[in-house]
Amino acid sequence: MSETSVAYNVNSRSSNVNFICHENGKNLNPNDEKEQNKLKLSRGKQPVFFERASPKWWDISMNSRVLEEQYKISSLPQVRSMLVESLAFICISCIAWIIYFSIIQFQGQVQGQASPIWSASAIWSGILAVLCIVLLILAAQKKIFKSYSAHLAIIFLGLLIATGLASTYHTNLTISTVGSFFIAAEVIILIYLILPFPIAVNFCVAIMFSIVFEVLHFGLSTNGSGTILPSITKSIIAHVILHLLLHALGCQLMVNLHVLRHSTFWKICQVVRTTQVRNEKEECKAVMIKSVMPVSVAKTILLKNPNTDINGKGSNKVFRPYTMERKENVSILYADIVGFTQMSANKTAAELVGLLNDLFGRFDGLCQLNGCEKISTLGDCYYCVAGCPESKPDHAKCCVEMGLGMVAAIKDFCREHNINVNMRVGIHTGYVLCGIVGTKRYRFDVWSNDVTIANGMEQHGIPGRIHISQATLDCLNDQYVVEDSKLEERDKNFMEKTGKTYLIVEKKHKPNEENPKANEKVDANGSPTTQCENNVKLNIPTEASNEGNTGRKWLKRLSSRKHEQRAIQKPAPNLVDSQEALARMLNQEDRSQEWFGEHTVRIFQPGNLTRIKQEEDKEFVKSIKEDSNMGKMYKNKTVNRWSLMFLGRDSEKVERDYRNLCEENTKSDEPIADFISPRYRLFLDLVLSSLYTLLIFISSILLLAPDIWNSVAWIVMFVIFFLVVFTLALLSGLYTCHKVDLSPPMQSFANFCSTWKMRHIMGGVLLLVPTLLVLSHLSCRLQTDAPLCSNYFVLFCLVILHFLNFNQLMSWMRSLLAIVASIIFVPVMYAPVCPDLSSNATYPCLFTDVANFGGRQQYEFILDVALLLCFVWYINRQTELGYRLDFYAEHKVELTRQQMEREQTQVDALIENFIPPHVSKVLKDQRVYSKTHYKVGVIFGTIVNFNELYEEDFEGGFEFIRYLSELISDVDELLNQPQYKDIEKIKTIGTTFMLASGLNPKTDQESTGPESHLCKLMDFCIAMQDAVDTFNKSMLNFHLILRIGFNHGEVTAGVIGSTKRLYDIWGDTVNTASRMDSTGVPGRIQVSENSKKVLEDHFEFMSCGTKFIKGKGMMETFLLVRPDEDQRVIKPNPRPDDYPQFNLPPTN
Repeated sequence: MSETSVAYNVNSRSSNVNFICHENGKNLNPNDEKEQNKLKLSRGKQPVFFERASPKWWDISMNSRVLEEQYKISSLPQVRSMLVESLAFICISCIAWIIYFSIIQFQGQVQGQASPIWSASAIWSGILAVLCIVLLILAAQKKIFKSYSAHLAIIFLGLLIATGLASTYHTNLTISTVGSFFIAAEVIILIYLILPFPIAVNFCVAIMFSIVFEVLHFGLSTNGSGTILPSITKSIIAHVILHLLLHALGCQLMVNLHVLRHSTFWKICQVVRTTQVRNEKEECKAVMIKSVMPVSVAKTILLKNPNTDINGKGSNKVFRPYTMERKENVSILYADIVGFTQMSANKTAAELVGLLNDLFGRFDGLCQLNGCEKISTLGDCYYCVAGCPESKPDHAKCCVEMGLGMVAAIKDFCREHNINVNMRVGIHTGYVLCGIVGTKRYRFDVWSNDVTIANGMEQHGIPGRIHISQATLDCLNDQYVVEDSKLEERDKNFMEKTGKTYLIVEKKHKPNEENPKANEKVDANGSPTTQCENNVKLNIPTEASNEGNTGRKWLKRLSSRKHEQRAIQKPAPNLVDSQEALARMLNQEDRSQEWFGEHTVRIFQPGNLTRIKQEEDKEFVKSIKEDSNMGKMYKNKTVNRWSLMFLGRDSEKVERDYRNLCEENTKSDEPIADFISPRYRLFLDLVLSSLYTLLIFISSILLLAPDIWNSVAWIVMFVIFFLVVFTLALLSGLYTCHKVDLSPPMQSFANFCSTWKMRHIMGGVLLLVPTLLVLSHLSCRLQTDAPLCSNYFVLFCLVILHFLNFNQLMSWMRSLLAIVASIIFVPVMYAPVCPDLSSNATYPCLFTDVANFGGRQQYEFILDVALLLCFVWYINRQTELGYRLDFYAEHKVELTRQQMEREQTQVDALIENFIPPHVSKVLKDQRVYSKTHYKVGVIFGTIVNFNELYEEDFEGGFEFIRYLSELISDVDELLNQPQYKDIEKIKTIGTTFMLASGLNPKTDQESTGPESHLCKLMDFCIAMQDAVDTFNKSMLNFHLILRIGFNHGEVTAGVIGSTKRLYDIWGDTVNTASRMDSTGVPGRIQVSENSKKVLEDHFEFMSCGTKFIKGKGMMETFLLVRPDEDQRVIKPNPRPDDYPQFNLPPTN
């Protein structure tokens, strides 16, 4: 057998399990010219036994010792099923023989001819039945069978071989030659199917049994018993031919069985591993969803529209999918790092990102500890909420504890890094609208006037203090000591919105809190625990100080950088760190290639290639052997126990696919991949059937009559049958091995013959050919010319066993055909169909055995045939079970592959949602990403008058946020256009867009110039304006106004966070771009002087004069002048009192 190009390759980025040149052909692209050429080149090659098969044709095993050992363990359920059913069959046979021998003994006693040999035969049958029952009980014990399966099989076959040889030794004493031959035929088949040795050993054992059996038979057949034989030489030759047929059939059944089991094992391995990969992707998706939105929100989205991608792609004709929820009693916390600009001024990209990742990682841990939901980071600003999306009665306390923990954390941070920064925290309580807007870089966010107030609380706060509103204080139940914040001295206008505000001094200690550990619950490990509102059990370090709040106690464990990661992970051990999840997800591409099919190995990797593959196989086996799915797949719960039809919710589809498999393969005309491919199996079945027809004819000549050549009609019938079968086998072989495309008529004929019904019609006719050949020889003859009936029955034994062939057909059909053939044959042999002339009697055949035993054995032949039919039925059933399990495993591979693709599609979208593709490639090899980019374009775009449109009194503001989501999505869709492929959306902050260009290292290589991406970014700014103008046409008496700030220069990019990882950029360039927006002109694009100099050759600008820019001082700015600027007149919006009745489009 030559190697094949079949391989199951998994690419975790695309999540494709590619069946290359596979018989099913489900994933081959017919339009791919290279793939079609590859298929043509692989035609005509000898297929391998199965994927990952040993190249040695005489050794049906895996090409890896590790895999072969696991196969022997995993396939034990199939081996056990075969052995159990064989034992059951032998038990039934023994019972039947006991009844038969008892009847014969009883008749002998009545007639005064009783013989102890009948009783001895009945006793041995009983002993054999008891021994088989004992073996059956032992085989039913899984633990015993796992350890002694080979021993049980050898003992069983030893008993059968002894019984078979004993039967021929006592031929014509207790059993006829027909009965002993039937038993020998069954033993030979069982040796091939059950003996747990390599096929060469099984073959040798079966051959030795045949030789010993026939030596005993012919050695005892001439002992003067009076048996009439045609010729000893002819009989020996005939029996040799019959045994050759038995061994040919047994070898085919054995090879099919071993190939099926190995193929099924490998496919089940892939099902298990694909399922594991899919589960890993689901876990990673869950972590990534948590990085974007709370799990409850994600579930709500998917429940509303199960067919909606997690991306938010839907089919709503009026609006895009929109999920928003109003939440009362929510506390919002904003925190800003004071002194961040000075801290970052002299830091490299890696240092800056490392510091932010360190600090924000601590904050993420505090969020988990205090039951808060992180929303996002805005540069050096961090904000979160409590009581949203899950309600929490102590939401205000959670935020205050979070704030105190942040202040304590930043003090430890400063001490460890020897820097001087502080934390300004503001908290406000009210209601929010929470949900997701946009289609790119989307995330869970909150909107409301109370959110705006919370932001203002931070901006008007005091470094190192927790600034809270009156609404928040009212929810704290007098648990904290507070003092007046004296907000009126800093901003009276803001105080008019909030009322009096306060600063947290400390937490009040109640009398029962003198010993904080007194109220702590202790877990099973003896560690104190606390229960957050989200019912997540959190372990709190016992070395906590009594000072301050819970967050501050916990942060004492963070003072050492050495234990920082462990300490952050400890509070929530059941939550997977998103850094680890992301690293696993991004690295699955390289690992998964080692788990499937022909392992992808670096050829030039040092070391022995075989050893490397063995190590990979060990890892593969280690990952699947303990998986519960391995055992579940091997249980026969996928098919009906009696009809063998598939079970399950998709049983009809699976059954249809199983029946149409050969037809689809033939129509696709793909190369044959393996030994059990339907077309190759048909070719082998036709070859065996041709051999059967020929050898049955030759055996008939030798056994049935000396004047056989006078039967011209019978010879003509044989020639016709043989030519038909041989021609079909020849055509099948040519079709199987063809290297060029078939002619249309030939292909049409092949398609016609490959259908389910046609295959069964043709297969049924071909199965009956040996039967018709033997039956057609029966005729009325004179006693001197009539052949022996026993010879007919010996030939009929092979005829019945021929129904084990064509095993891709339904077992019930083949077994029923065997029964029909027997029903026709047996009565013909026994019925007096020939005329009985007084002087010249004629017979179809002579029952010499019956005459010798006084007629007592005349019904033994019926028993022989009945037991052989049971044997054929059970073997056919086992074979079809094997094929169906193999197909079902392949179906599960395809099904899990599709599920994995869906998971991968969602995971890829989630990864790309917060990490650009070029960044995710870097994160495959390292946990932290940071990079300094030069000449990066940054824009901020704000809908400046959305607050004028937003009205919470109208439906709680829901529909206004919907309009905002539609506008953001319109802008997001611009990024799908090819000319804007190098522009990255960083985030959406309320009503502000943040985008950048020049962050992809390939930008400069693929662009026409180093500043070309800046021109594209400016084009995008104009496209944003046009998108807003188009959107305004659907608005009723209100126009949204977009203000854009543009700047370029050096930025630091990085991925930060521990539970919610976000890609962000920092630097003076970003700050300046933000100032260009905040100090800009509504409806226009304001740029810095440096950016104007770079772009002035491509765009027209006008000066705005010199203005004060926070952090920069006085600087000159410029406005873009569009060619159609004169036509873009911004009309003032009407006052709320001037609005007509506000009717929104339907939302369903």
